[in-house]
Amino acid sequence: MKAIRWAVMVLLALLAGGSGGAFLAGYLHFSAQLPELNAALNYRPSLITHIYDRHGCVLAELAVERRFPVPLAEIAPCMHKAIIAIEDENFYSHRGLDLEGILRAAWINFLAGDVVQGGSTITQQLAKSLFLTHERTMNRKIKEAILAYRLEEELTKSRILELYLNQVYFGSGAYGVEAAAQRYFSTSARNLELHQAALLAGLPKAPSRFSPLVNPDLALHRRNQVLQRMAEAGFISGEEAGQCIAKDLQLHAKPAPGVKAPYFIEILRRQLEREFGADTLYRAGWDIYTTLDLAYQEAAETAVRNGLLDIEKRRRQWRGPVQLPASDRVPEPGEPAVWTVAATGDSWLTLVCSEVDVRLNFRDIWIKNKDLILLNPGDRVWFVVDEYTDEERTAVRAGRIIQEPVAEAALVSMEVATGEVVAWVGGYSFWRSQFDRVTQAVRQPGSAFKPFIYAQALDTRYTAADVIYDTPIVVEKTWKTPAEMAAEQERRKAIAEGRVDLDAVDTLEDIEFWKPHNYSEEFFGATTLREGLAKSRNIMSIHLMRELGPSTVIQMARRLGITSPLTETLALALGSSGVTLMELTEAYGALANLGIRAEPMMIQRIIDRDQHIVKEYYPALRPSIRPETAFLTTHLLQAVITEGTGFSAHHLGVPLAGKTGTTNNYFDAWFMGYSPRIVSGVWVGMDELEPIFKQATGAAAALPIWQAYMAHVIQDDGPIPFPEPEGIVFATICRNSGLLATPACQAQVREAFRIGTIPLDYCDRCGKTAGVGAKSTFTNLDWDAVPQNRESPTPVPDAPA
Repeated sequence: MKAIRWAVMVLLALLAGGSGGAFLAGYLHFSAQLPELNAALNYRPSLITHIYDRHGCVLAELAVERRFPVPLAEIAPCMHKAIIAIEDENFYSHRGLDLEGILRAAWINFLAGDVVQGGSTITQQLAKSLFLTHERTMNRKIKEAILAYRLEEELTKSRILELYLNQVYFGSGAYGVEAAAQRYFSTSARNLELHQAALLAGLPKAPSRFSPLVNPDLALHRRNQVLQRMAEAGFISGEEAGQCIAKDLQLHAKPAPGVKAPYFIEILRRQLEREFGADTLYRAGWDIYTTLDLAYQEAAETAVRNGLLDIEKRRRQWRGPVQLPASDRVPEPGEPAVWTVAATGDSWLTLVCSEVDVRLNFRDIWIKNKDLILLNPGDRVWFVVDEYTDEERTAVRAGRIIQEPVAEAALVSMEVATGEVVAWVGGYSFWRSQFDRVTQAVRQPGSAFKPFIYAQALDTRYTAADVIYDTPIVVEKTWKTPAEMAAEQERRKAIAEGRVDLDAVDTLEDIEFWKPHNYSEEFFGATTLREGLAKSRNIMSIHLMRELGPSTVIQMARRLGITSPLTETLALALGSSGVTLMELTEAYGALANLGIRAEPMMIQRIIDRDQHIVKEYYPALRPSIRPETAFLTTHLLQAVITEGTGFSAHHLGVPLAGKTGTTNNYFDAWFMGYSPRIVSGVWVGMDELEPIFKQATGAAAALPIWQAYMAHVIQDDGPIPFPEPEGIVFATICRNSGLLATPACQAQVREAFRIGTIPLDYCDRCGKTAGVGAKSTFTNLDWDAVPQNRESPTPVPDAPA
């Protein structure tokens, strides 16, 4: 050791004597190119931006470097010793550069035939990490040396060590010792044991190479080298080193946190990047509190997943075993997992997953027997455990074979009063498809568009009791579908190229006629507006659209929040123009909110690392239609639930309003609905235009998902009525005639009206009523009469456009 020190002193003397001027000039030259030490003196490392739901539950983390800075006092002393022993034994005695240590490390590495000890000091490594790049050049090394010297002049040794331990990369996405302790041992830096500290101390030299997750044998060897160096330096005894060397790695790796509500997080991330920039978003260490409710989100994801699995069963298109590895753990109830076929029989099969097995009879499986017989031991299938027999999950009480759905679905849910988004599901799986069907899919809404027609009618001269005749209609078709437009372009091209004889072209071919019909292929004659919307009568909607004019209906839709292009034709009455689920949900929310349209809101506030508010967000509320019009439309949409195409949701037992939607060929199924507090929309369909399944109406495909989700959302609400604006009165009406009900009217309903629009005549279609004249005044009306002898309504299917 004395010989080494003597050699270094001689070398420095020669340099000082022979090259002093050049050395000084070089120092001044490189010093002028160096940054100030503010980055070290005012250490502000890149931190993780956390995204929370409205209750403070973590949804996602955004970061370039996953780091949790901690003071030196919060780091176990054995970690201090381990990192000094392997990286910089003379840390407390040098002034930034350790020439003796450089020579010693070179000699040790030569003898070992491997890089087991570094030559740069901890201060040099910190200078490189904070100020310089990782390029291997002499210029960079000179700058690093000067900066290390300056750091030693400005900072204490404890501060330098603290900065280093918080800054250095430990592999597997862990920056700093706290993140590393959590990543590899699921503990904090203050609780690290000696063998754990030694493992971490060995990682900064080559994090990928020595990673215990990738190369456990090499990591173990490296850890033991650190322990030996600690013993040689006198930091620990040989006995302590031996005890630790005898241990295995004892990892308790904590997986990187997953992203919850990924479709929501992705659109939120894009919004924040546009507003603040990616560099700020990923490095600032903000706390972003969103409007999402994680409990609602999980209920929405479960409803969408189960709904699509049920739809897959109804499609009855078994695609055979999956080519995926079997799951290596016992799955949670309700969690799809890959199970292996262990044995088969003539009418049964046995599945196994992580030493848990279940025997299934063919009669209890939706797959056809001929397909089940083709399954062989070793094949793998998707299986969902509905219930285990015990808490230890040793046996399955109930479960079902499934297959990944080919259909897709989307659900979005918002608070009516504020527009705060509480749940967002853009598809079956974000990891299967990042296409967000809430905002990116433009699909025909079918009958889900009809409420805008009725809202326009109620906003003018119509009432819910007015009668429209449901009779056949034939009109000249003045619009074309995308397929028809493509065919027309091909026809014109053929004519232009001379492939079609112009003399053989009949000009009447260009004239087409549209003959719409109701779902049942029947016509129902005189029908009230209430009945027409509740039973989703197509022909009534077309007659009403023709009376109002398509342009006025489009203006109503625009005021409510529909921004997609809308064609000014009668086909619009059946939802022929595509819209997104988000804008349709926003429009229904305006109806629920007495005509006040609330723009979708995703963020409540952003807090910086110093707990200062960066920005607060507030609801954007825009009056769109008259409160009376919105309430009257909601009153009609309640009839959809109580007696119409949405009747299956009536069992939820609270005031609800909504509308089904189905398009031709069953390409799209919708249910849009709301309670007084929450508005939610569901779309189901195939990304490629094809039928979902036979007779996949909105009531059959979308409504079950909506019901399952809303059952969770409204469980604590109670029977809260829809708010009633001023200027609304009620009267008991005959369902058949739309006039004031008499005792002879067997079908009665309590209907809402704008003041001054109640019918003045009593019904004369249901028999004579003694003592009642043809006209009446408002003074003899029984405003609170309860409908008598009302039969339970029979639910009807939704009408495809």
